[in-house]
Amino acid sequence: MAVPEPVIQRDQVGGVTILWADSGRPQLRASLAFRAGVVDEVMPTRGWTHLLEHAALHGTTAPSGTPGLAVNGSTWLLYTSLDATGSPQGVAQALGRAAQHLAQLDPAAIQTEAKVLAAEASRPIRRTFNAALLHHFGVVGPGLVATMETGLPLANPEALASFAANRFTSGNAVLCLDGPPPPGLAEALAQALPGGPRRPVPPPVQLPNAAGVYKLDGGGGVVASAVLPRAGAPGTMARLLRQRVAEAAWRQLGLEVQPEVNLETLGPDQLWLALGLWVTPQDAAAVAQLVVAQARQLAAEGPRQVELSDQVEVAQTDLAAAVAKGILPWQVGQDFLLGRPVKQPAELGADLQVGAHEVAATAGAFIDGLALAVPPTVPATDYPLPPCPRFLAEPVKGRRHRIPFGRGDMDGSSLVVGHQGLSVANGGVTTAFPWDQVVAFYHWPDGARELLRRDGVTFLVDPADWRRGQRVTEQIDRALPPQVALPGEPRETRPRPRLAVGLLGEFLYSGSARRQIGAGLACFLACLLVGAVAAFLTFGPGGYDGVDANLWQGIGLACMVIGWSAAGAMIILEPFMLFQVVKRRRARRAGRGGTDQP
Repeated sequence: MAVPEPVIQRDQVGGVTILWADSGRPQLRASLAFRAGVVDEVMPTRGWTHLLEHAALHGTTAPSGTPGLAVNGSTWLLYTSLDATGSPQGVAQALGRAAQHLAQLDPAAIQTEAKVLAAEASRPIRRTFNAALLHHFGVVGPGLVATMETGLPLANPEALASFAANRFTSGNAVLCLDGPPPPGLAEALAQALPGGPRRPVPPPVQLPNAAGVYKLDGGGGVVASAVLPRAGAPGTMARLLRQRVAEAAWRQLGLEVQPEVNLETLGPDQLWLALGLWVTPQDAAAVAQLVVAQARQLAAEGPRQVELSDQVEVAQTDLAAAVAKGILPWQVGQDFLLGRPVKQPAELGADLQVGAHEVAATAGAFIDGLALAVPPTVPATDYPLPPCPRFLAEPVKGRRHRIPFGRGDMDGSSLVVGHQGLSVANGGVTTAFPWDQVVAFYHWPDGARELLRRDGVTFLVDPADWRRGQRVTEQIDRALPPQVALPGEPRETRPRPRLAVGLLGEFLYSGSARRQIGAGLACFLACLLVGAVAAFLTFGPGGYDGVDANLWQGIGLACMVIGWSAAGAMIILEPFMLFQVVKRRRARRAGRGGTDQP
Protein backbone atom coordinates (compact mmCIF):
# COMPACT_ATOMS: atom_id res chain seq x y z
CA MET A 1 0.00 0.00 0.00
CA ALA A 2 1.34 3.40 -0.97
CA VAL A 3 2.03 5.82 1.87
CA PRO A 4 1.13 9.50 1.28
CA GLU A 5 3.86 11.92 0.35
CA PRO A 6 5.85 13.75 3.08
CA VAL A 7 3.63 16.11 5.05
CA ILE A 8 5.49 16.75 8.31
CA GLN A 9 6.65 20.34 8.65
CA ARG A 10 8.95 21.59 11.39
CA ASP A 11 9.47 25.00 12.94
CA GLN A 12 10.78 26.50 16.14
CA VAL A 13 9.60 29.61 17.97
CA GLY A 14 11.21 30.80 21.19
CA GLY A 15 12.76 27.41 21.91
CA VAL A 16 9.48 25.50 21.34
CA THR A 17 9.67 23.01 18.48
CA ILE A 18 6.56 22.71 16.28
CA LEU A 19 5.67 19.66 14.18
CA TRP A 20 2.57 19.85 12.05
CA ALA A 21 0.86 18.34 9.04
CA ASP A 22 -2.09 19.83 7.18
CA SER A 23 -4.95 17.34 7.37
CA GLY A 24 -7.43 19.76 5.73
CA ARG A 25 -9.95 19.44 8.57
CA PRO A 26 -11.80 22.57 9.74
CA GLN A 27 -11.06 21.76 13.39
CA LEU A 28 -7.56 21.79 14.79
CA ARG A 29 -6.09 19.01 16.91
CA ALA A 30 -3.06 20.03 18.96
CA SER A 31 -0.89 18.37 21.60
CA LEU A 32 1.67 20.12 23.78
CA ALA A 33 3.92 17.23 24.84
CA PHE A 34 6.81 17.18 27.33
CA ARG A 35 9.55 14.62 27.89
CA ALA A 36 8.45 14.06 31.47
CA GLY A 37 6.59 11.03 32.74
CA VAL A 38 6.34 8.39 35.40
CA VAL A 39 9.94 7.21 34.86
CA ASP A 40 11.18 10.61 36.05
CA GLU A 41 9.57 10.17 39.47
CA VAL A 42 10.49 8.29 42.63
CA MET A 43 8.20 6.94 45.33
CA PRO A 44 8.07 10.22 47.35
CA THR A 45 7.17 12.16 44.16
CA ARG A 46 4.97 9.48 42.59
CA GLY A 47 1.93 11.22 41.11
CA TRP A 48 3.36 14.73 40.91
CA THR A 49 3.54 14.70 37.11
CA HIS A 50 -0.07 13.56 36.91
CA LEU A 51 -1.08 16.24 39.42
CA LEU A 52 0.66 18.96 37.39
CA GLU A 53 -1.06 17.75 34.22
CA HIS A 54 -4.44 18.10 35.95
CA ALA A 55 -3.52 21.49 37.42
CA ALA A 56 -2.43 22.77 34.00
CA LEU A 57 -5.84 22.02 32.48
CA HIS A 58 -7.82 23.23 35.50
CA GLY A 59 -10.41 25.67 34.18
CA THR A 60 -8.96 25.92 30.66
CA THR A 61 -12.30 25.39 28.90
CA ALA A 62 -14.40 27.92 30.85
CA PRO A 63 -12.84 31.25 29.77
CA SER A 64 -12.73 30.49 26.06
CA GLY A 65 -16.47 30.19 25.60
CA THR A 66 -15.83 28.30 22.39
CA PRO A 67 -18.43 25.61 21.70
CA GLY A 68 -17.07 22.25 20.67
CA LEU A 69 -13.70 22.72 22.37
CA ALA A 70 -12.40 19.47 23.93
CA VAL A 71 -9.44 19.56 26.32
CA ASN A 72 -7.74 16.54 27.81
CA GLY A 73 -4.42 15.44 29.23
CA SER A 74 -2.48 12.24 29.75
CA THR A 75 0.60 11.09 31.61
CA TRP A 76 2.63 8.20 30.20
CA LEU A 77 5.86 6.46 31.08
CA LEU A 78 8.03 8.96 29.21
CA TYR A 79 5.66 11.77 28.23
CA THR A 80 3.03 14.18 29.47
CA SER A 81 0.61 15.52 26.88
CA LEU A 82 -1.86 18.43 27.03
CA ASP A 83 -4.36 18.03 24.19
CA ALA A 84 -6.99 20.32 22.72
CA THR A 85 -9.37 19.93 19.77
CA GLY A 86 -11.59 22.69 18.37
CA SER A 87 -11.33 25.92 16.46
CA PRO A 88 -7.80 27.30 16.01
CA GLN A 89 -8.60 30.24 18.27
CA GLY A 90 -10.06 28.03 21.02
CA VAL A 91 -7.11 25.64 20.87
CA ALA A 92 -4.65 28.52 21.11
CA GLN A 93 -6.43 29.94 24.17
CA ALA A 94 -6.64 26.57 25.92
CA LEU A 95 -3.00 25.58 25.44
CA GLY A 96 -1.79 29.09 26.19
CA ARG A 97 -3.61 29.09 29.52
CA ALA A 98 -2.32 25.59 30.29
CA ALA A 99 1.26 26.76 29.81
CA GLN A 100 0.61 29.73 32.10
CA HIS A 101 -0.82 27.43 34.76
CA LEU A 102 2.34 25.32 34.65
CA ALA A 103 4.56 28.38 35.03
CA GLN A 104 2.42 29.93 37.80
CA LEU A 105 0.81 27.19 39.86
CA ASP A 106 -2.47 27.99 41.58
CA PRO A 107 -2.57 26.49 45.13
CA ALA A 108 -6.37 26.23 44.98
CA ALA A 109 -6.20 24.30 41.70
CA ILE A 110 -3.57 21.97 43.14
CA GLN A 111 -5.70 21.26 46.18
CA THR A 112 -8.78 20.58 44.07
CA GLU A 113 -7.02 18.34 41.58
CA ALA A 114 -5.26 16.43 44.36
CA LYS A 115 -8.71 15.45 45.67
CA VAL A 116 -9.68 14.35 42.16
CA LEU A 117 -6.61 12.12 41.90
CA ALA A 118 -7.28 10.70 45.37
CA ALA A 119 -10.78 9.74 44.21
CA GLU A 120 -9.37 8.15 41.07
CA ALA A 121 -6.88 6.19 43.17
CA SER A 122 -9.75 4.46 44.99
CA ARG A 123 -10.57 2.57 41.79
CA PRO A 124 -8.57 -0.55 40.83
CA ILE A 125 -5.56 0.51 38.76
CA ARG A 126 -3.16 -2.42 39.11
CA ARG A 127 -3.54 -4.02 35.72
CA THR A 128 -1.70 -7.19 34.84
CA PHE A 129 0.57 -5.49 32.31
CA ASN A 130 1.60 -2.93 34.92
CA ALA A 131 2.35 -5.74 37.37
CA ALA A 132 4.57 -7.34 34.73
CA LEU A 133 6.47 -4.05 34.40
CA LEU A 134 6.92 -4.08 38.17
CA HIS A 135 8.40 -7.56 37.93
CA HIS A 136 10.98 -6.38 35.39
CA PHE A 137 12.00 -3.08 36.95
CA GLY A 138 10.76 -3.01 40.53
CA VAL A 139 9.32 0.14 42.09
CA VAL A 140 11.62 2.48 40.15
CA GLY A 141 11.52 3.75 36.57
CA PRO A 142 8.91 2.00 34.40
CA GLY A 143 7.80 -0.18 37.30
CA LEU A 144 6.38 2.85 39.12
CA VAL A 145 3.36 2.73 36.83
CA ALA A 146 2.10 -0.23 38.88
CA THR A 147 2.22 1.64 42.21
CA MET A 148 -0.20 4.00 43.86
CA GLU A 149 0.49 7.74 43.69
CA THR A 150 2.25 7.76 47.04
CA GLY A 151 3.74 11.23 46.65
CA LEU A 152 0.45 13.15 46.65
CA PRO A 153 0.42 13.70 50.46
CA LEU A 154 3.87 15.32 50.16
CA ALA A 155 2.92 17.67 47.32
CA ASN A 156 2.92 21.37 48.13
CA PRO A 157 3.03 24.45 45.85
CA GLU A 158 6.70 25.21 46.52
CA ALA A 159 7.93 21.66 45.86
CA LEU A 160 5.68 21.31 42.82
CA ALA A 161 6.92 24.61 41.38
CA SER A 162 10.52 23.42 41.58
CA PHE A 163 9.51 20.04 40.14
CA ALA A 164 7.69 21.69 37.21
CA ALA A 165 10.49 24.17 36.47
CA ASN A 166 12.86 21.29 35.67
CA ARG A 167 10.45 19.38 33.46
CA PHE A 168 7.86 21.63 31.81
CA THR A 169 10.26 23.84 29.89
CA SER A 170 10.34 25.12 26.32
CA GLY A 171 13.35 23.00 25.40
CA ASN A 172 11.69 19.89 26.80
CA ALA A 173 8.47 20.40 24.83
CA VAL A 174 7.12 19.83 21.35
CA LEU A 175 3.90 21.23 19.86
CA CYS A 176 2.20 18.78 17.49
CA LEU A 177 -0.71 19.88 15.26
CA ASP A 178 -2.73 18.47 12.37
CA GLY A 179 -2.96 21.90 10.75
CA PRO A 180 -1.07 25.18 10.51
CA PRO A 181 -0.18 26.69 13.92
CA PRO A 182 -2.75 29.29 15.03
CA PRO A 183 -1.40 32.85 15.19
CA GLY A 184 0.28 33.65 18.49
CA LEU A 185 0.16 30.15 20.00
CA ALA A 186 3.87 29.37 19.69
CA GLU A 187 4.80 32.83 20.99
CA ALA A 188 2.46 32.42 23.96
CA LEU A 189 3.99 29.08 24.83
CA ALA A 190 7.53 30.39 24.51
CA GLN A 191 6.69 33.34 26.75
CA ALA A 192 4.96 31.27 29.45
CA LEU A 193 7.30 28.27 29.64
CA PRO A 194 10.71 28.68 31.26
CA GLY A 195 13.78 27.81 29.26
CA GLY A 196 15.60 24.57 29.81
CA PRO A 197 17.21 21.64 27.98
CA ARG A 198 15.52 18.48 26.88
CA ARG A 199 15.57 15.86 29.63
CA PRO A 200 17.31 12.58 28.84
CA VAL A 201 15.48 9.35 29.54
CA PRO A 202 16.67 7.60 32.73
CA PRO A 203 18.24 4.31 31.64
CA PRO A 204 15.81 1.47 32.46
CA VAL A 205 17.59 -1.01 34.71
CA GLN A 206 16.03 -4.44 35.03
CA LEU A 207 16.04 -6.35 38.27
CA PRO A 208 18.52 -9.21 38.36
CA ASN A 209 17.13 -12.61 37.47
CA ALA A 210 13.97 -11.17 35.87
CA ALA A 211 13.80 -13.84 33.15
CA GLY A 212 11.91 -17.04 33.89
CA VAL A 213 8.54 -18.06 35.27
CA TYR A 214 6.95 -16.19 38.15
CA LYS A 215 3.52 -16.32 39.75
CA LEU A 216 1.22 -13.34 39.45
CA ASP A 217 -1.87 -12.92 41.59
CA GLY A 218 -5.06 -11.40 40.31
CA GLY A 219 -6.91 -14.15 38.48
CA GLY A 220 -6.18 -16.24 35.43
CA GLY A 221 -4.05 -15.28 32.50
CA VAL A 222 -0.56 -15.59 31.08
CA VAL A 223 1.71 -12.64 30.30
CA ALA A 224 4.92 -13.13 28.32
CA SER A 225 7.15 -10.05 28.38
CA ALA A 226 10.72 -9.01 27.62
CA VAL A 227 12.86 -5.93 27.01
CA LEU A 228 13.88 -5.65 23.35
CA PRO A 229 15.98 -3.31 21.22
CA ARG A 230 13.98 -0.96 19.00
CA ALA A 231 16.18 -1.93 16.07
CA GLY A 232 14.93 -4.91 14.11
CA ALA A 233 11.27 -5.79 13.88
CA PRO A 234 9.64 -5.76 17.33
CA GLY A 235 6.24 -4.60 16.07
CA THR A 236 6.07 -7.09 13.21
CA MET A 237 7.33 -9.92 15.41
CA ALA A 238 4.70 -9.10 18.06
CA ARG A 239 1.87 -9.19 15.52
CA LEU A 240 3.14 -12.45 14.02
CA LEU A 241 3.45 -14.06 17.45
CA ARG A 242 -0.03 -12.91 18.40
CA GLN A 243 -1.49 -14.42 15.22
CA ARG A 244 0.39 -17.70 15.61
CA VAL A 245 -0.58 -18.12 19.27
CA ALA A 246 -4.25 -17.47 18.50
CA GLU A 247 -4.24 -20.02 15.65
CA ALA A 248 -2.33 -22.64 17.66
CA ALA A 249 -4.60 -22.22 20.69
CA TRP A 250 -7.65 -22.98 18.55
CA ARG A 251 -6.00 -25.79 16.61
CA GLN A 252 -4.25 -27.58 19.49
CA LEU A 253 -6.30 -26.68 22.58
CA GLY A 254 -9.69 -25.79 21.18
CA LEU A 255 -9.49 -22.37 22.86
CA GLU A 256 -10.59 -19.16 21.18
CA VAL A 257 -8.26 -16.51 22.57
CA GLN A 258 -7.49 -12.96 21.56
CA PRO A 259 -3.93 -12.18 22.64
CA GLU A 260 -3.31 -8.56 23.52
CA VAL A 261 0.01 -6.90 22.66
CA ASN A 262 1.46 -4.06 24.70
CA LEU A 263 4.49 -2.14 23.40
CA GLU A 264 5.96 0.44 25.77
CA THR A 265 8.83 2.71 24.76
CA LEU A 266 11.60 2.68 27.36
CA GLY A 267 14.05 4.98 25.64
CA PRO A 268 15.62 5.86 22.31
CA ASP A 269 16.91 2.31 21.77
CA GLN A 270 14.74 0.04 23.94
CA LEU A 271 11.13 -0.98 24.31
CA TRP A 272 9.13 -3.43 26.40
CA LEU A 273 6.95 -6.02 24.68
CA ALA A 274 4.23 -7.97 26.49
CA LEU A 275 1.80 -10.53 25.11
CA GLY A 276 -1.19 -11.19 27.37
CA LEU A 277 -3.74 -13.98 27.12
CA TRP A 278 -6.72 -13.94 29.45
CA VAL A 279 -7.60 -17.58 30.06
CA THR A 280 -8.85 -19.60 33.00
CA PRO A 281 -6.28 -20.88 35.52
CA GLN A 282 -7.05 -24.41 34.38
CA ASP A 283 -5.87 -23.58 30.84
CA ALA A 284 -2.97 -21.35 31.87
CA ALA A 285 -0.33 -24.11 31.94
CA ALA A 286 -1.14 -25.32 28.42
CA VAL A 287 -1.30 -21.78 27.06
CA ALA A 288 2.06 -20.92 28.66
CA GLN A 289 3.64 -23.93 26.98
CA LEU A 290 2.09 -22.90 23.67
CA VAL A 291 3.35 -19.30 23.83
CA VAL A 292 6.93 -20.36 24.50
CA ALA A 293 6.81 -23.02 21.80
CA GLN A 294 5.53 -20.57 19.17
CA ALA A 295 8.14 -17.96 20.09
CA ARG A 296 10.93 -20.52 19.87
CA GLN A 297 9.70 -21.76 16.51
CA LEU A 298 9.53 -18.20 15.19
CA ALA A 299 13.10 -17.58 16.40
CA ALA A 300 14.42 -20.82 14.88
CA GLU A 301 12.62 -20.85 11.53
CA GLY A 302 11.52 -17.26 10.98
CA PRO A 303 8.16 -16.32 9.48
CA ARG A 304 6.74 -17.63 6.25
CA GLN A 305 6.86 -15.11 3.44
CA VAL A 306 3.07 -15.03 3.10
CA GLU A 307 2.39 -14.18 6.72
CA LEU A 308 5.27 -11.68 6.78
CA SER A 309 3.88 -9.86 3.74
CA ASP A 310 0.43 -9.73 5.37
CA GLN A 311 1.79 -8.20 8.56
CA VAL A 312 3.86 -5.62 6.69
CA GLU A 313 0.76 -4.60 4.74
CA VAL A 314 -1.18 -4.21 8.01
CA ALA A 315 1.56 -1.97 9.40
CA GLN A 316 1.55 0.17 6.27
CA THR A 317 -2.24 0.46 6.48
CA ASP A 318 -1.95 1.69 10.06
CA LEU A 319 0.64 4.25 8.99
CA ALA A 320 -1.59 5.52 6.17
CA ALA A 321 -4.48 5.81 8.64
CA ALA A 322 -2.31 7.82 11.03
CA VAL A 323 -1.46 10.23 8.22
CA ALA A 324 -5.08 10.54 7.17
CA LYS A 325 -6.33 11.14 10.72
CA GLY A 326 -3.69 13.76 11.44
CA ILE A 327 -2.18 11.90 14.41
CA LEU A 328 1.19 11.27 12.76
CA PRO A 329 2.76 14.51 14.12
CA TRP A 330 2.19 13.27 17.65
CA GLN A 331 3.76 9.91 16.86
CA VAL A 332 6.75 11.64 15.28
CA GLY A 333 6.89 14.08 18.20
CA GLN A 334 7.52 11.20 20.60
CA ASP A 335 10.65 10.27 18.68
CA PHE A 336 11.73 13.90 18.63
CA LEU A 337 11.51 14.13 22.44
CA LEU A 338 13.70 11.02 22.66
CA GLY A 339 16.36 12.59 20.46
CA ARG A 340 15.57 10.43 17.45
CA PRO A 341 15.40 11.88 13.94
CA VAL A 342 12.09 13.25 12.67
CA LYS A 343 11.10 11.09 9.70
CA GLN A 344 8.60 11.69 6.93
CA PRO A 345 5.84 9.13 6.18
CA ALA A 346 7.77 7.71 3.24
CA GLU A 347 10.80 7.05 5.48
CA LEU A 348 8.59 5.47 8.13
CA GLY A 349 7.02 3.27 5.45
CA ALA A 350 10.46 2.14 4.32
CA ASP A 351 11.31 1.14 7.91
CA LEU A 352 8.35 -1.26 7.86
CA GLN A 353 9.91 -3.32 5.08
CA VAL A 354 11.59 -5.89 7.34
CA GLY A 355 12.95 -9.29 6.39
CA ALA A 356 12.45 -12.74 7.86
CA HIS A 357 15.91 -12.76 9.46
CA GLU A 358 15.12 -9.56 11.38
CA VAL A 359 11.91 -11.08 12.72
CA ALA A 360 13.73 -14.24 13.75
CA ALA A 361 16.46 -12.25 15.52
CA THR A 362 13.86 -10.24 17.42
CA ALA A 363 12.04 -13.42 18.43
CA GLY A 364 15.35 -14.83 19.68
CA ALA A 365 15.93 -11.76 21.82
CA PHE A 366 12.39 -12.13 23.13
CA ILE A 367 13.07 -15.72 24.20
CA ASP A 368 16.42 -14.81 25.81
CA GLY A 369 14.85 -12.21 28.10
CA LEU A 370 11.40 -13.79 28.47
CA ALA A 371 9.58 -13.42 31.80
CA LEU A 372 6.44 -15.53 31.95
CA ALA A 373 3.71 -14.67 34.44
CA VAL A 374 1.37 -17.52 35.36
CA PRO A 375 -1.43 -17.84 37.94
CA PRO A 376 -0.46 -19.12 41.40
CA THR A 377 -2.40 -22.34 40.78
CA VAL A 378 -0.14 -23.57 37.97
CA PRO A 379 1.99 -26.48 39.29
CA ALA A 380 5.74 -26.08 39.16
CA THR A 381 6.10 -29.15 36.95
CA ASP A 382 4.09 -27.45 34.19
CA TYR A 383 6.47 -24.50 33.79
CA PRO A 384 7.86 -24.16 30.25
CA LEU A 385 10.80 -22.15 31.65
CA PRO A 386 12.79 -22.35 34.90
CA PRO A 387 11.42 -20.25 37.76
CA CYS A 388 12.82 -16.79 38.38
CA PRO A 389 15.37 -16.86 41.20
CA ARG A 390 14.37 -14.82 44.19
CA PHE A 391 16.14 -11.64 45.17
CA LEU A 392 19.51 -12.58 46.61
CA ALA A 393 21.35 -10.52 49.20
CA GLU A 394 23.86 -11.50 51.83
CA PRO A 395 22.67 -11.21 55.44
CA VAL A 396 24.06 -8.05 56.97
CA LYS A 397 26.35 -7.88 59.99
CA GLY A 398 25.49 -5.72 62.95
CA ARG A 399 23.59 -5.61 66.21
CA ARG A 400 21.19 -8.50 66.70
CA HIS A 401 17.75 -7.85 68.16
CA ARG A 402 15.43 -10.56 69.39
CA ILE A 403 11.80 -10.59 70.33
CA PRO A 404 10.71 -9.60 73.84
CA PHE A 405 10.28 -12.46 76.24
CA GLY A 406 6.97 -14.31 75.89
CA ARG A 407 5.96 -12.97 72.46
CA GLY A 408 4.67 -16.26 71.09
CA ASP A 409 3.58 -14.94 67.69
CA MET A 410 7.13 -14.13 66.59
CA ASP A 411 9.19 -16.72 68.45
CA GLY A 412 12.40 -17.67 66.71
CA SER A 413 12.76 -14.43 64.74
CA SER A 414 15.78 -12.20 64.92
CA LEU A 415 16.59 -8.82 63.43
CA VAL A 416 20.08 -7.63 62.52
CA VAL A 417 20.73 -3.95 61.80
CA GLY A 418 24.13 -2.79 60.59
CA HIS A 419 25.91 -0.23 58.45
CA GLN A 420 25.06 -2.08 55.22
CA GLY A 421 21.38 -2.71 55.84
CA LEU A 422 18.86 -4.77 57.75
CA SER A 423 18.05 -8.48 57.65
CA VAL A 424 15.34 -10.50 59.36
CA ALA A 425 15.51 -14.23 60.04
CA ASN A 426 12.36 -16.23 60.58
CA GLY A 427 11.70 -19.93 60.23
CA GLY A 428 15.14 -20.60 58.77
CA VAL A 429 14.68 -17.98 56.01
CA THR A 430 16.69 -14.76 56.04
CA THR A 431 15.49 -11.72 54.09
CA ALA A 432 17.93 -8.86 53.63
CA PHE A 433 17.19 -5.19 53.00
CA PRO A 434 20.44 -3.46 51.97
CA TRP A 435 20.15 0.29 52.43
CA ASP A 436 21.03 0.94 48.79
CA GLN A 437 18.10 -1.29 47.72
CA VAL A 438 15.51 0.46 49.92
CA VAL A 439 13.74 2.98 47.67
CA ALA A 440 11.31 4.31 50.32
CA PHE A 441 10.10 3.74 53.84
CA TYR A 442 6.85 4.60 55.57
CA HIS A 443 7.09 6.63 58.74
CA TRP A 444 4.14 5.52 60.89
CA PRO A 445 2.86 7.80 63.69
CA ASP A 446 3.27 5.06 66.31
CA GLY A 447 7.02 4.85 65.61
CA ALA A 448 7.00 1.90 63.22
CA ARG A 449 8.91 1.90 59.93
CA GLU A 450 7.95 -0.06 56.82
CA LEU A 451 10.82 -0.61 54.38
CA LEU A 452 10.16 -0.93 50.65
CA ARG A 453 12.84 -2.76 48.73
CA ARG A 454 13.39 -2.04 45.05
CA ASP A 455 11.77 -5.30 43.95
CA GLY A 456 8.57 -4.43 45.84
CA VAL A 457 9.15 -6.56 48.95
CA THR A 458 8.21 -4.80 52.20
CA PHE A 459 8.98 -5.35 55.86
CA LEU A 460 7.31 -3.64 58.81
CA VAL A 461 9.62 -2.82 61.72
CA ASP A 462 7.56 -2.22 64.85
CA PRO A 463 9.82 -1.20 67.77
CA ALA A 464 7.45 -2.95 70.19
CA ASP A 465 8.19 -6.29 68.49
CA TRP A 466 11.93 -6.25 69.24
CA ARG A 467 14.17 -5.80 72.19
CA ARG A 468 15.69 -2.31 72.10
CA GLY A 469 13.33 -1.67 69.20
CA GLN A 470 13.64 2.09 69.52
CA ARG A 471 17.30 1.79 68.59
CA VAL A 472 16.26 -0.06 65.43
CA THR A 473 14.02 2.76 64.22
CA GLU A 474 16.64 5.37 65.11
CA GLN A 475 19.25 3.52 63.08
CA ILE A 476 16.85 3.23 60.13
CA ASP A 477 16.24 6.98 60.25
CA ARG A 478 19.97 7.66 60.27
CA ALA A 479 20.78 5.21 57.47
CA LEU A 480 18.07 6.28 54.98
CA PRO A 481 17.87 9.82 53.58
CA PRO A 482 14.78 11.82 54.60
CA GLN A 483 13.96 12.35 50.90
CA VAL A 484 12.72 8.74 50.65
CA ALA A 485 10.45 8.93 53.71
CA LEU A 486 6.71 8.59 53.15
CA PRO A 487 4.04 9.54 55.70
CA GLY A 488 2.00 6.66 57.06
CA GLU A 489 -1.55 6.96 58.34
CA PRO A 490 -2.49 5.69 61.83
CA ARG A 491 -2.78 1.92 61.85
CA GLU A 492 -4.34 -0.67 64.11
CA THR A 493 -1.91 -2.41 66.43
CA ARG A 494 -2.32 -6.08 67.17
CA PRO A 495 -2.36 -7.48 70.75
CA ARG A 496 0.97 -8.72 72.08
CA PRO A 497 0.46 -11.47 74.70
CA ARG A 498 3.19 -12.16 77.24
CA LEU A 499 3.94 -15.16 79.45
CA ALA A 500 4.82 -14.35 83.10
CA VAL A 501 7.35 -16.98 84.21
CA GLY A 502 9.83 -14.92 86.20
CA LEU A 503 13.45 -13.98 85.66
CA LEU A 504 14.74 -17.55 85.60
CA GLY A 505 12.18 -18.52 82.98
CA GLU A 506 13.06 -15.46 80.90
CA PHE A 507 16.73 -16.39 81.10
CA LEU A 508 16.03 -19.94 79.97
CA TYR A 509 13.54 -18.73 77.32
CA SER A 510 16.02 -16.57 75.46
CA GLY A 511 18.11 -17.84 72.57
CA SER A 512 17.37 -20.40 69.89
CA ALA A 513 15.74 -23.74 70.52
CA ARG A 514 18.96 -25.70 70.15
CA ARG A 515 20.77 -23.51 72.62
CA GLN A 516 17.90 -23.80 75.08
CA ILE A 517 17.78 -27.58 74.95
CA GLY A 518 21.56 -27.87 74.93
CA ALA A 519 21.93 -25.53 77.88
CA GLY A 520 19.27 -27.42 79.82
CA LEU A 521 20.91 -30.80 79.25
CA ALA A 522 24.38 -29.43 79.97
CA CYS A 523 23.23 -27.91 83.26
CA PHE A 524 21.46 -31.10 84.24
CA LEU A 525 24.52 -33.26 83.56
CA ALA A 526 26.87 -30.79 85.24
CA CYS A 527 24.74 -30.62 88.39
CA LEU A 528 24.39 -34.39 88.45
CA LEU A 529 28.13 -34.84 88.06
CA VAL A 530 28.91 -32.31 90.81
CA GLY A 531 26.56 -34.13 93.18
CA ALA A 532 28.05 -37.54 92.28
CA VAL A 533 31.64 -36.37 92.78
CA ALA A 534 30.73 -34.74 96.09
CA ALA A 535 28.97 -37.90 97.27
CA PHE A 536 31.94 -40.07 96.32
CA LEU A 537 34.46 -37.84 98.08
CA THR A 538 32.28 -37.57 101.17
CA PHE A 539 31.12 -41.13 101.67
CA GLY A 540 33.54 -43.08 99.51
CA PRO A 541 36.21 -45.49 100.70
CA GLY A 542 38.86 -42.76 100.83
CA GLY A 543 36.78 -40.55 103.12
CA TYR A 544 38.29 -37.72 105.14
CA ASP A 545 40.39 -37.97 108.33
CA GLY A 546 42.19 -35.54 110.51
CA VAL A 547 41.08 -32.46 112.35
CA ASP A 548 39.27 -30.97 109.33
CA ALA A 549 37.36 -34.13 108.40
CA ASN A 550 34.01 -32.88 109.66
CA LEU A 551 34.44 -29.57 107.81
CA TRP A 552 35.23 -31.21 104.46
CA GLN A 553 32.44 -33.73 104.90
CA GLY A 554 29.99 -30.84 105.47
CA ILE A 555 31.20 -29.03 102.36
CA GLY A 556 30.94 -32.21 100.30
CA LEU A 557 27.47 -32.94 101.61
CA ALA A 558 26.32 -29.40 100.75
CA CYS A 559 27.73 -29.67 97.23
CA MET A 560 25.97 -33.01 96.78
CA VAL A 561 22.60 -31.59 97.90
CA ILE A 562 22.94 -28.45 95.76
CA GLY A 563 24.04 -30.39 92.68
CA TRP A 564 21.31 -32.99 92.83
CA SER A 565 18.66 -30.39 93.70
CA ALA A 566 19.68 -28.32 90.66
CA ALA A 567 19.53 -31.43 88.49
CA GLY A 568 16.02 -32.12 89.74
CA ALA A 569 15.02 -28.54 88.98
CA MET A 570 16.31 -28.91 85.44
CA ILE A 571 14.17 -32.01 85.00
CA ILE A 572 11.12 -29.99 86.03
CA LEU A 573 11.98 -27.03 83.71
CA GLU A 574 12.87 -29.13 80.68
CA PRO A 575 9.21 -29.86 79.65
CA PHE A 576 8.49 -26.14 79.71
CA MET A 577 11.46 -25.53 77.40
CA LEU A 578 10.34 -28.29 75.03
CA PHE A 579 6.84 -26.80 74.99
CA GLN A 580 8.26 -23.49 73.84
CA VAL A 581 10.27 -25.23 71.11
CA VAL A 582 7.13 -26.89 69.74
CA LYS A 583 5.29 -23.57 69.90
CA ARG A 584 7.97 -21.83 67.90
CA ARG A 585 8.00 -24.55 65.27
CA ARG A 586 4.25 -24.24 64.83
CA ALA A 587 4.58 -20.46 64.45
CA ARG A 588 7.23 -20.91 61.79
CA ARG A 589 5.16 -23.40 59.84
CA ALA A 590 2.25 -20.95 59.91
CA GLY A 591 4.55 -18.33 58.35
CA ARG A 592 4.19 -15.83 61.15
CA GLY A 593 6.38 -12.78 61.55
CA GLY A 594 7.72 -10.69 58.65
CA THR A 595 6.76 -10.81 54.98
CA ASP A 596 8.65 -11.52 51.81
CA GLN A 597 5.85 -10.84 49.32
CA PRO A 598 5.49 -7.70 47.13
